[in-house]
Formats: sequence, C-alpha cells, structure tokens
Amino acid sequence: MNLLNTMNMEELKLDIKEQISKTNQAFTNYWGRLFLDGLLSEDLEKLDRLLKKTTRLFKFNIIVSIPLSAFLTIFSMLKFYDFIDFGNMNKAGLAILFTVVFLTNTYRSYKVKVNLENKIYLLGLLDKIRRN
Repeated sequence: MNLLNTMNMEELKLDIKEQISKTNQAFTNYWGRLFLDGLLSEDLEKLDRLLKKTTRLFKFNIIVSIPLSAFLTIFSMLKFYDFIDFGNMNKAGLAILFTVVFLTNTYRSYKVKVNLENKIYLLGLLDKIRRN
C-alpha cells in the first residue's frame, strides 16, 4: 500500500511540475516578458512581490480604462446623434488611442496576475507534498 501511495505522489509531483511549466509558457503568450526577470523563478517570496506589483498595475489600468471607455462611449453617442459639433477628430483619436492602450494593458496585466497566482499556488502545493 505504501508503494502505491509513493507512486501516486510521484505522479502528482510530475503533474504539478507539468502545470508549472505550462504556466511559465503562458507568461510569454500574454506579453509577460516585460515581467520575465522574476516570473520564471521558483522563489515564493520573489513571486509574491511580483504578484503585488502586478496587482497594483492591474488596478491602476482598470481604474483608468473604465472611465476612459465610458467617456469614449458617451462622446461617440453624442457625436453620432449630432448633439455636439466637434469638428477636430484628432483629439477624439487621441482618446481612442489612450483607451485602447489602457484596455490592452489591463488585459495583459490581468493574465499575468492570474497565471502568477496559479504558479504560486502550484509551487506551494508542491512544497507541501515534498515535506510529507
């Protein structure tokens, strides 16, 4: 029975390591290479610091992108129904550019944040299995 238990634990460790490897690959898929200086490490303290940094970045981006998106939607509707006569669309293009940039950064930082949380959880689980 103990041998069977040991084999299951080894398979579980192997599965967890495989999931960690997939998570590491996902960082580059979501433009995580901007953070790659510490994302691929297995140091939980360093990963926790990166998670806090990424969470702050995500919150900043979402706080800025939601009002910009709302402003852009309202502005577009007013312009569409001719309630305002704003002839110079260059300024509107700048608003669109800022909105797209912040929405893209929000998506990127969210994906990095979720994958980082996943990796921290898996590393913690692997550490608990190794101790037993």
